[in-house]
Amino acid sequence: MSSEARESIILTPGTENGTKPAEVFRTDFISAMKLSDTHSLQRDHYFLMQDSWKLEWERGVQVCVNEEALPKRLVRKRKASECAGLKSFFKMPKSIIKWKEKQAKPSTPAYAIDFMDVCWLKKRRYIDYGTFSKAMTALELNCHKNLVNRIATEEELGIEYDDSIVCDVCKEPDSEDDNEMIFCDSCNVCVHQACYGVRTIPEGSWLCRPCASSQSEPSCVLCPNQGGAFKPIKFKRQWCHVSCALWVPEVGVGNVDRMEPITKIEMIPPSRWSLICVICKERSGACIQCSVKSCTTSYHVTCAMKQGLYMKTLFIPNAEPEKCIEHISHCPKHSSSSSRSASPKEDANIRKTRV
Repeated sequence: MSSEARESIILTPGTENGTKPAEVFRTDFISAMKLSDTHSLQRDHYFLMQDSWKLEWERGVQVCVNEEALPKRLVRKRKASECAGLKSFFKMPKSIIKWKEKQAKPSTPAYAIDFMDVCWLKKRRYIDYGTFSKAMTALELNCHKNLVNRIATEEELGIEYDDSIVCDVCKEPDSEDDNEMIFCDSCNVCVHQACYGVRTIPEGSWLCRPCASSQSEPSCVLCPNQGGAFKPIKFKRQWCHVSCALWVPEVGVGNVDRMEPITKIEMIPPSRWSLICVICKERSGACIQCSVKSCTTSYHVTCAMKQGLYMKTLFIPNAEPEKCIEHISHCPKHSSSSSRSASPKEDANIRKTRV
């Protein structure tokens, strides 16, 4: 050991029984790391460190004087049965326990009250804006929670995979990029864009024609059933199901792009108004008849759709504009035997019904 190193050693006395070896603090290690005041350094060659324990490590590096005085390691293996009754005396030092402060969850934005909500609240003065906003916020949170749980339990749940959600006009569940299925934000009726005459989907909320006209429960002049996709009748303050207008032969549509107004209601003959529906047993509105020539069974269009009868729309190419679309429907008796897709060329006994 050099004289410089010998002078830089500070000894601390050990115990007489040798359980604790003498401690040595060597300061030469610290001095070796230091640079002289005349040494020049570039700014990129060092980092500025501030340490409150500088006085402690100026004392030196603690080393052992006699390594043989250190207690030897002893490792013993024990079976799990021998350790069952032992208590663990080890406690995690607080200095090495790490914990992370729990971050507060972001606040949920309140429900945004729109113009339609304001109109609804004006009619119900017993509900103030604050209470209504809190109630709608709670409903949306519960709806989102239930939706997340439903998706977690059912794989790939979505409207595009749910066959129970169909268009109220054509009763088909399929949709395309330029013919999406849209829902009314008030009555929740579902229609295709083309079936209801919606050229572009508006941003925000969308309302069907009765809801936009503040008609909560319109009645159809061609059937007794409530609810569904309605359109107004020309020059009259009456409504008609779009499906009824398409299936009753004498009825037409003024503007096909907008699918309104419903026209030619007066062209329906009295004989059709007098028919009795075989499903609902009512003589109201205008019924259609089974497409099989030998069958005269009559039924409402919406009654047949609810009953799940065989109903199909065919497009006839290279035909006149008034005859290019044909509707085929079967009564309950013939619907049970209509498993195959019928067409005018395949079955000569089908009565062709044109729009």
